[in-house]
Amino acid sequence: MHSPDTQDIETPSANLILNKTIWKIDSAPKIKHFLWKLVSRSLSTKDTLKRRHIVRDSVCVRCCQREETADHLLFECPYAQQVWRGIGLMRPSLLDPLLSFEDKLENILLDPILLSSHRSHQTVLWLLWRLWKSRNSLIFQRKAIHWRSLIRYVKRDVAEYLYAQENSQEVCQNRGNGLFTRATRNEVWKRPSQGWMKCNFDGSFHSRDEKSAVGWIIRDEHGIYRGSGYAKDDKPQTALEGEFQALTIAMEHAWVRGYRKVIFEGDCKELINLVGNTSLNFGIYNWIQEVWFWKSKFEEAVFSWVPRTANKVADMIAKRRMPSEQSSYFYSHIPMFLYDVIHNDLVDSVQ
Repeated sequence: MHSPDTQDIETPSANLILNKTIWKIDSAPKIKHFLWKLVSRSLSTKDTLKRRHIVRDSVCVRCCQREETADHLLFECPYAQQVWRGIGLMRPSLLDPLLSFEDKLENILLDPILLSSHRSHQTVLWLLWRLWKSRNSLIFQRKAIHWRSLIRYVKRDVAEYLYAQENSQEVCQNRGNGLFTRATRNEVWKRPSQGWMKCNFDGSFHSRDEKSAVGWIIRDEHGIYRGSGYAKDDKPQTALEGEFQALTIAMEHAWVRGYRKVIFEGDCKELINLVGNTSLNFGIYNWIQEVWFWKSKFEEAVFSWVPRTANKVADMIAKRRMPSEQSSYFYSHIPMFLYDVIHNDLVDSVQ
């Protein structure tokens, strides 16, 4: 006999199409697992936690206006809507109050237009996952990620996933031809050519109200460490401005230390395209001019994009917490927290 006080058992989704589709989707395992938790109603949103008597408050931590359901978190919250609009994937169905959450998921995951573009379909998947991850950062780390930064992270996730896919396909083809290539060969840091220095840089942007942190490291043609640095500078308006800030600071330090033939390498493809004149963005014209000003001081300066896996050292420096009163620091010797990753770069690098 079912007691009135007995808590209802949550049943898996009755949407058979979604249940069958999520495991066939071409994406990363963590994305499939996340979608499964969404469809099976096991994602730990605040309404679910309240229903299980784990928390008392189920209000959305972002807008503080509505209960945090999966539908609200991923589609209805003003923050989520900014992200969907900003990335150009907003659909009227996402805001339709008559549609169930599962129907919205089905509409956007099985949209024939999105499915026709592998990149667009991956963008939807990674966007959903990033919205959930940013919510967790806000709750557990008290880090508010600006919606423009989240869009940048989504685009970077998609670019890296597609890059890894292409690399894996190339490895499989080489194996089929009796050749063997390391799957990570194009994803590791590489030494510069003879006579050149390489400066990897990265920016860490959280919000407009916080100063941007930047990290950079210089190594020579043999992969030998020549110094690295950390700095906090002005509060950038966007994540892209934070990356430009990192590049200009890295260029300044490289020039001051007497290096005149330098490859500046970062993992922000948009920045590399802008300084290389392959795309336009008049909103950051002054930043581009600043980069060109520093470039004119070098004998030769080259700007190169690499995936994040080949820019790990700069990324670690930029994200490392420093004393609040310390606005900059130069490491003349390899710091302990970088020793392992720099050693791995040296071992993996190729001439």
